[in-house]
Amino acid sequence: MVARTSKIFFLLLFFFAAISGQTVRQIKSKNKELTKIREEISRLEKDVRKLSLREKSAGAELENIEKQIFLVERLIEKTNRQIKRTKIRVSELGNSIDGLEKEKKRINAALNQYAVWLYESRDVGLLDFLLDSKSFNEAYDKVYYFIFFNRSVKEKIKKLNNIKSELQVKKSRLTEKERTLKTLVAANKKTASKLKKKLTEQKTMLAEIRKNKKRKAALVARKRRSAKEIAGLINNLIKKEKELEEAKRKEKLAAAQKIKKEKATTEKKNVYFPNVKFGVLKGKLPWPVKGGRIVKKFGKVRNSKLKTVTVNSGIDIKTGRGKPVRAVAGGVVSTIAWLPGFGSVVIVSHNKKYRTVYGHLGNIKVEEGEKVKAGEVLGNVSEGIEGNILHFEIWKERKYQNPQKWLARK
Repeated sequence: MVARTSKIFFLLLFFFAAISGQTVRQIKSKNKELTKIREEISRLEKDVRKLSLREKSAGAELENIEKQIFLVERLIEKTNRQIKRTKIRVSELGNSIDGLEKEKKRINAALNQYAVWLYESRDVGLLDFLLDSKSFNEAYDKVYYFIFFNRSVKEKIKKLNNIKSELQVKKSRLTEKERTLKTLVAANKKTASKLKKKLTEQKTMLAEIRKNKKRKAALVARKRRSAKEIAGLINNLIKKEKELEEAKRKEKLAAAQKIKKEKATTEKKNVYFPNVKFGVLKGKLPWPVKGGRIVKKFGKVRNSKLKTVTVNSGIDIKTGRGKPVRAVAGGVVSTIAWLPGFGSVVIVSHNKKYRTVYGHLGNIKVEEGEKVKAGEVLGNVSEGIEGNILHFEIWKERKYQNPQKWLARK
């Protein structure tokens, strides 16, 4: 009877030790997962801050381009006004030159008339013309008028020619200035066109930055929800561990009252793999789902469209809808949960602190704490956003392993 009680006692001790150890490993695993998500949140928040700076810089550049367009268009408007004023001035100079031409014609006409009179009076003679005067003063006036008229006409024509030359020079300069201003307007219009094109491109880039920032912020929110859920799982595991410790303490107390003999110590054995250690299965593990292919490998994954790099802690296997997902080795179902980005997740703990993770499951057929054998069905592949994909991970304590090195080659 004592031997039987002792055996039961040690079995209970072993059971509680195994469950307690399993819970501790789960807590460590979840803590590590929580740390990883928090690191991702920190990285994503840095990305959001960088995008905010880029958004601010792009907005400033946008304002700068708009200001340049405004100044160039004002310059075009101002230059056009100068061209208009120059045209008016050229027209005025043209009118002045035409007036001078008319004045010259009038003087030349008078000169021609005077020449005709001289011709008609050639028989009278200058002396007779002078002697015909009634007085000396009249004769003097006639001589003075004759000399002054000839000199005045010549000086007047010379002055008119000089003024005309000056006006023609001014008109030529203004005409050249008008051509220069028109060239400047054409160049400024070309500059304005380029700036408007650049403005459109800058607006498109700013919209893309804001869109990317919004997407990153949404991803941060999702990760924070995941972190909160994992923290809740950890709290539940800690609570469970305390409950197990309390049950273990009560069982010890009850067994101690029944057992009077010295407790026999036994070597802790592997209840999951009595003969095979998980570590020696590297490269030999069966695939968790048949007929699948790897669509996302282990490690860093670069997205060429978003220009981002993410870390995949396992592999993604694309397969048919509803395909059965099997445990790759015997163990205990330690966790069944739902996580954003992974859907329904089943975690199986094995010996030597190894764990396997199966994500995107549906129709789960096991329960937490249940022992499973290698090849036993855990659930079925469910349809997600990216299709029928099984997410599979292998962990040793707090380090994730490359599943491709553990699975048997097809």
